Amino acid sequence: MEEKTTLAENLIFIIILGVVLAVTVGPVVWNHFKKSAVLSSGIETSARIIDVTDTGRRHNTNPVVKIRLVVKAADGEEYNAEITAPVSPVKLPEYKAGATVRVKYDPKKRENVAIVDAGEKGQ
Repeated sequence: MEEKTTLAENLIFIIILGVVLAVTVGPVVWNHFKKSAVLSSGIETSARIIDVTDTGRRHNTNPVVKIRLVVKAADGEEYNAEITAPVSPVKLPEYKAGATVRVKYDPKKRENVAIVDAGEKGQ
């Protein structure tokens, strides 16, 4: 005898699928849009890398790293910021403690910082 799924079972499946997608894909999508917004309208400055830590996660085989920075704001004040992002293994040696990188930050919410890659400067 063939069993049919009920509407309630289908709804539960859809809700569970939605939650799983929100938890796994949501942060990646959110970070992408946040980074895009900062790169398009943020203030460009320099930052010194304090520390780079591998999170153990991967995004398209690239390691996702946590980069702690000291950002020099336009007003001369320095503040700490943290970025979690996938970095190509080829570029990883550029992100070592003590290195200086170009960043953009949101002046209204200074913790929103994005590293300006050479290919993204025109954005």
